[in-house]
Amino acid sequence: MSNNGVVPGVWVIVNSELKSEESIARWVGIGSTDRLMKVSGDQGAYSILEGTRVTPDVRAHRLITQLSHQISATQLGLKEISRDDVALNALANNINEFRYAPEEGCTFDSWYARYSELFDQDAKKLDDSAKVRLLMRKLNPAAHERYTIFILPKQSNEFTFSEIVEKLKLLFGSPVSIFHRRYQCLQTVKDDTEDIVAYSCKANRACVDFKIAELSEEQFKSLIFLCGLKSSKDSDIRMRLITKLNESSDITLTKILEDCRSLMNLKNDNVLVEKQSSSSVHASTCKYNNK
Repeated sequence: MSNNGVVPGVWVIVNSELKSEESIARWVGIGSTDRLMKVSGDQGAYSILEGTRVTPDVRAHRLITQLSHQISATQLGLKEISRDDVALNALANNINEFRYAPEEGCTFDSWYARYSELFDQDAKKLDDSAKVRLLMRKLNPAAHERYTIFILPKQSNEFTFSEIVEKLKLLFGSPVSIFHRRYQCLQTVKDDTEDIVAYSCKANRACVDFKIAELSEEQFKSLIFLCGLKSSKDSDIRMRLITKLNESSDITLTKILEDCRSLMNLKNDNVLVEKQSSSSVHASTCKYNNK
């Protein structure tokens, strides 16, 4: 466009909200629709004839209008960002910081169980990356450093929220085995200094750690069988059965009996080989001495 406002001949793409050629002419800043020609075959495109003068005030008004629309769109985007930040901060204020202290029962499993409904329900309108940021904010410095080192060379934003939760459960889980927790549950007794309410809480916690719902009838039979093997003579069998109870979910009392018999036969065979070897050495020694 020249300095005197004369258009040398241009095409313009018009906003679809402008319904008539009169409104289009006003929008581009020309006085008459005679100077405006629709481009054939191109919907929404018009050509301004050469020599058309555009009113300076109209041009300025159009520029201001365009800038206003851009500013409005930017403000709308800022409002959306601000709304997400407000929601994130509100949720963060309702979550206590995670601190890993397994000796006190403070594991990620127990911490997440407390806030899982908040993450699943209250934070469901947040996208996955926002939930990841929220979770990372609630790890204390020691836990956050341990996790970031654990996932190197990757970063948190390369995983989904569910993947991070599983990694944290693995990294900050209970240091004792499931057999250990179940055995301790069966040994639960009331201390002389405990009142009945404190003891009921201890018993309830022990039963929760026992994970009764995940234990089949055959597993329970196997556990009781194993707990009765207290003699030092049964140490090899105990070690073998503890491994199976921790790793196998399809263990049965029949399979345990078969393993016990197999181990006993193995021990007997080992003793037999030792005796045979000792006898051979003794016979060779005697033969040598007779010479």
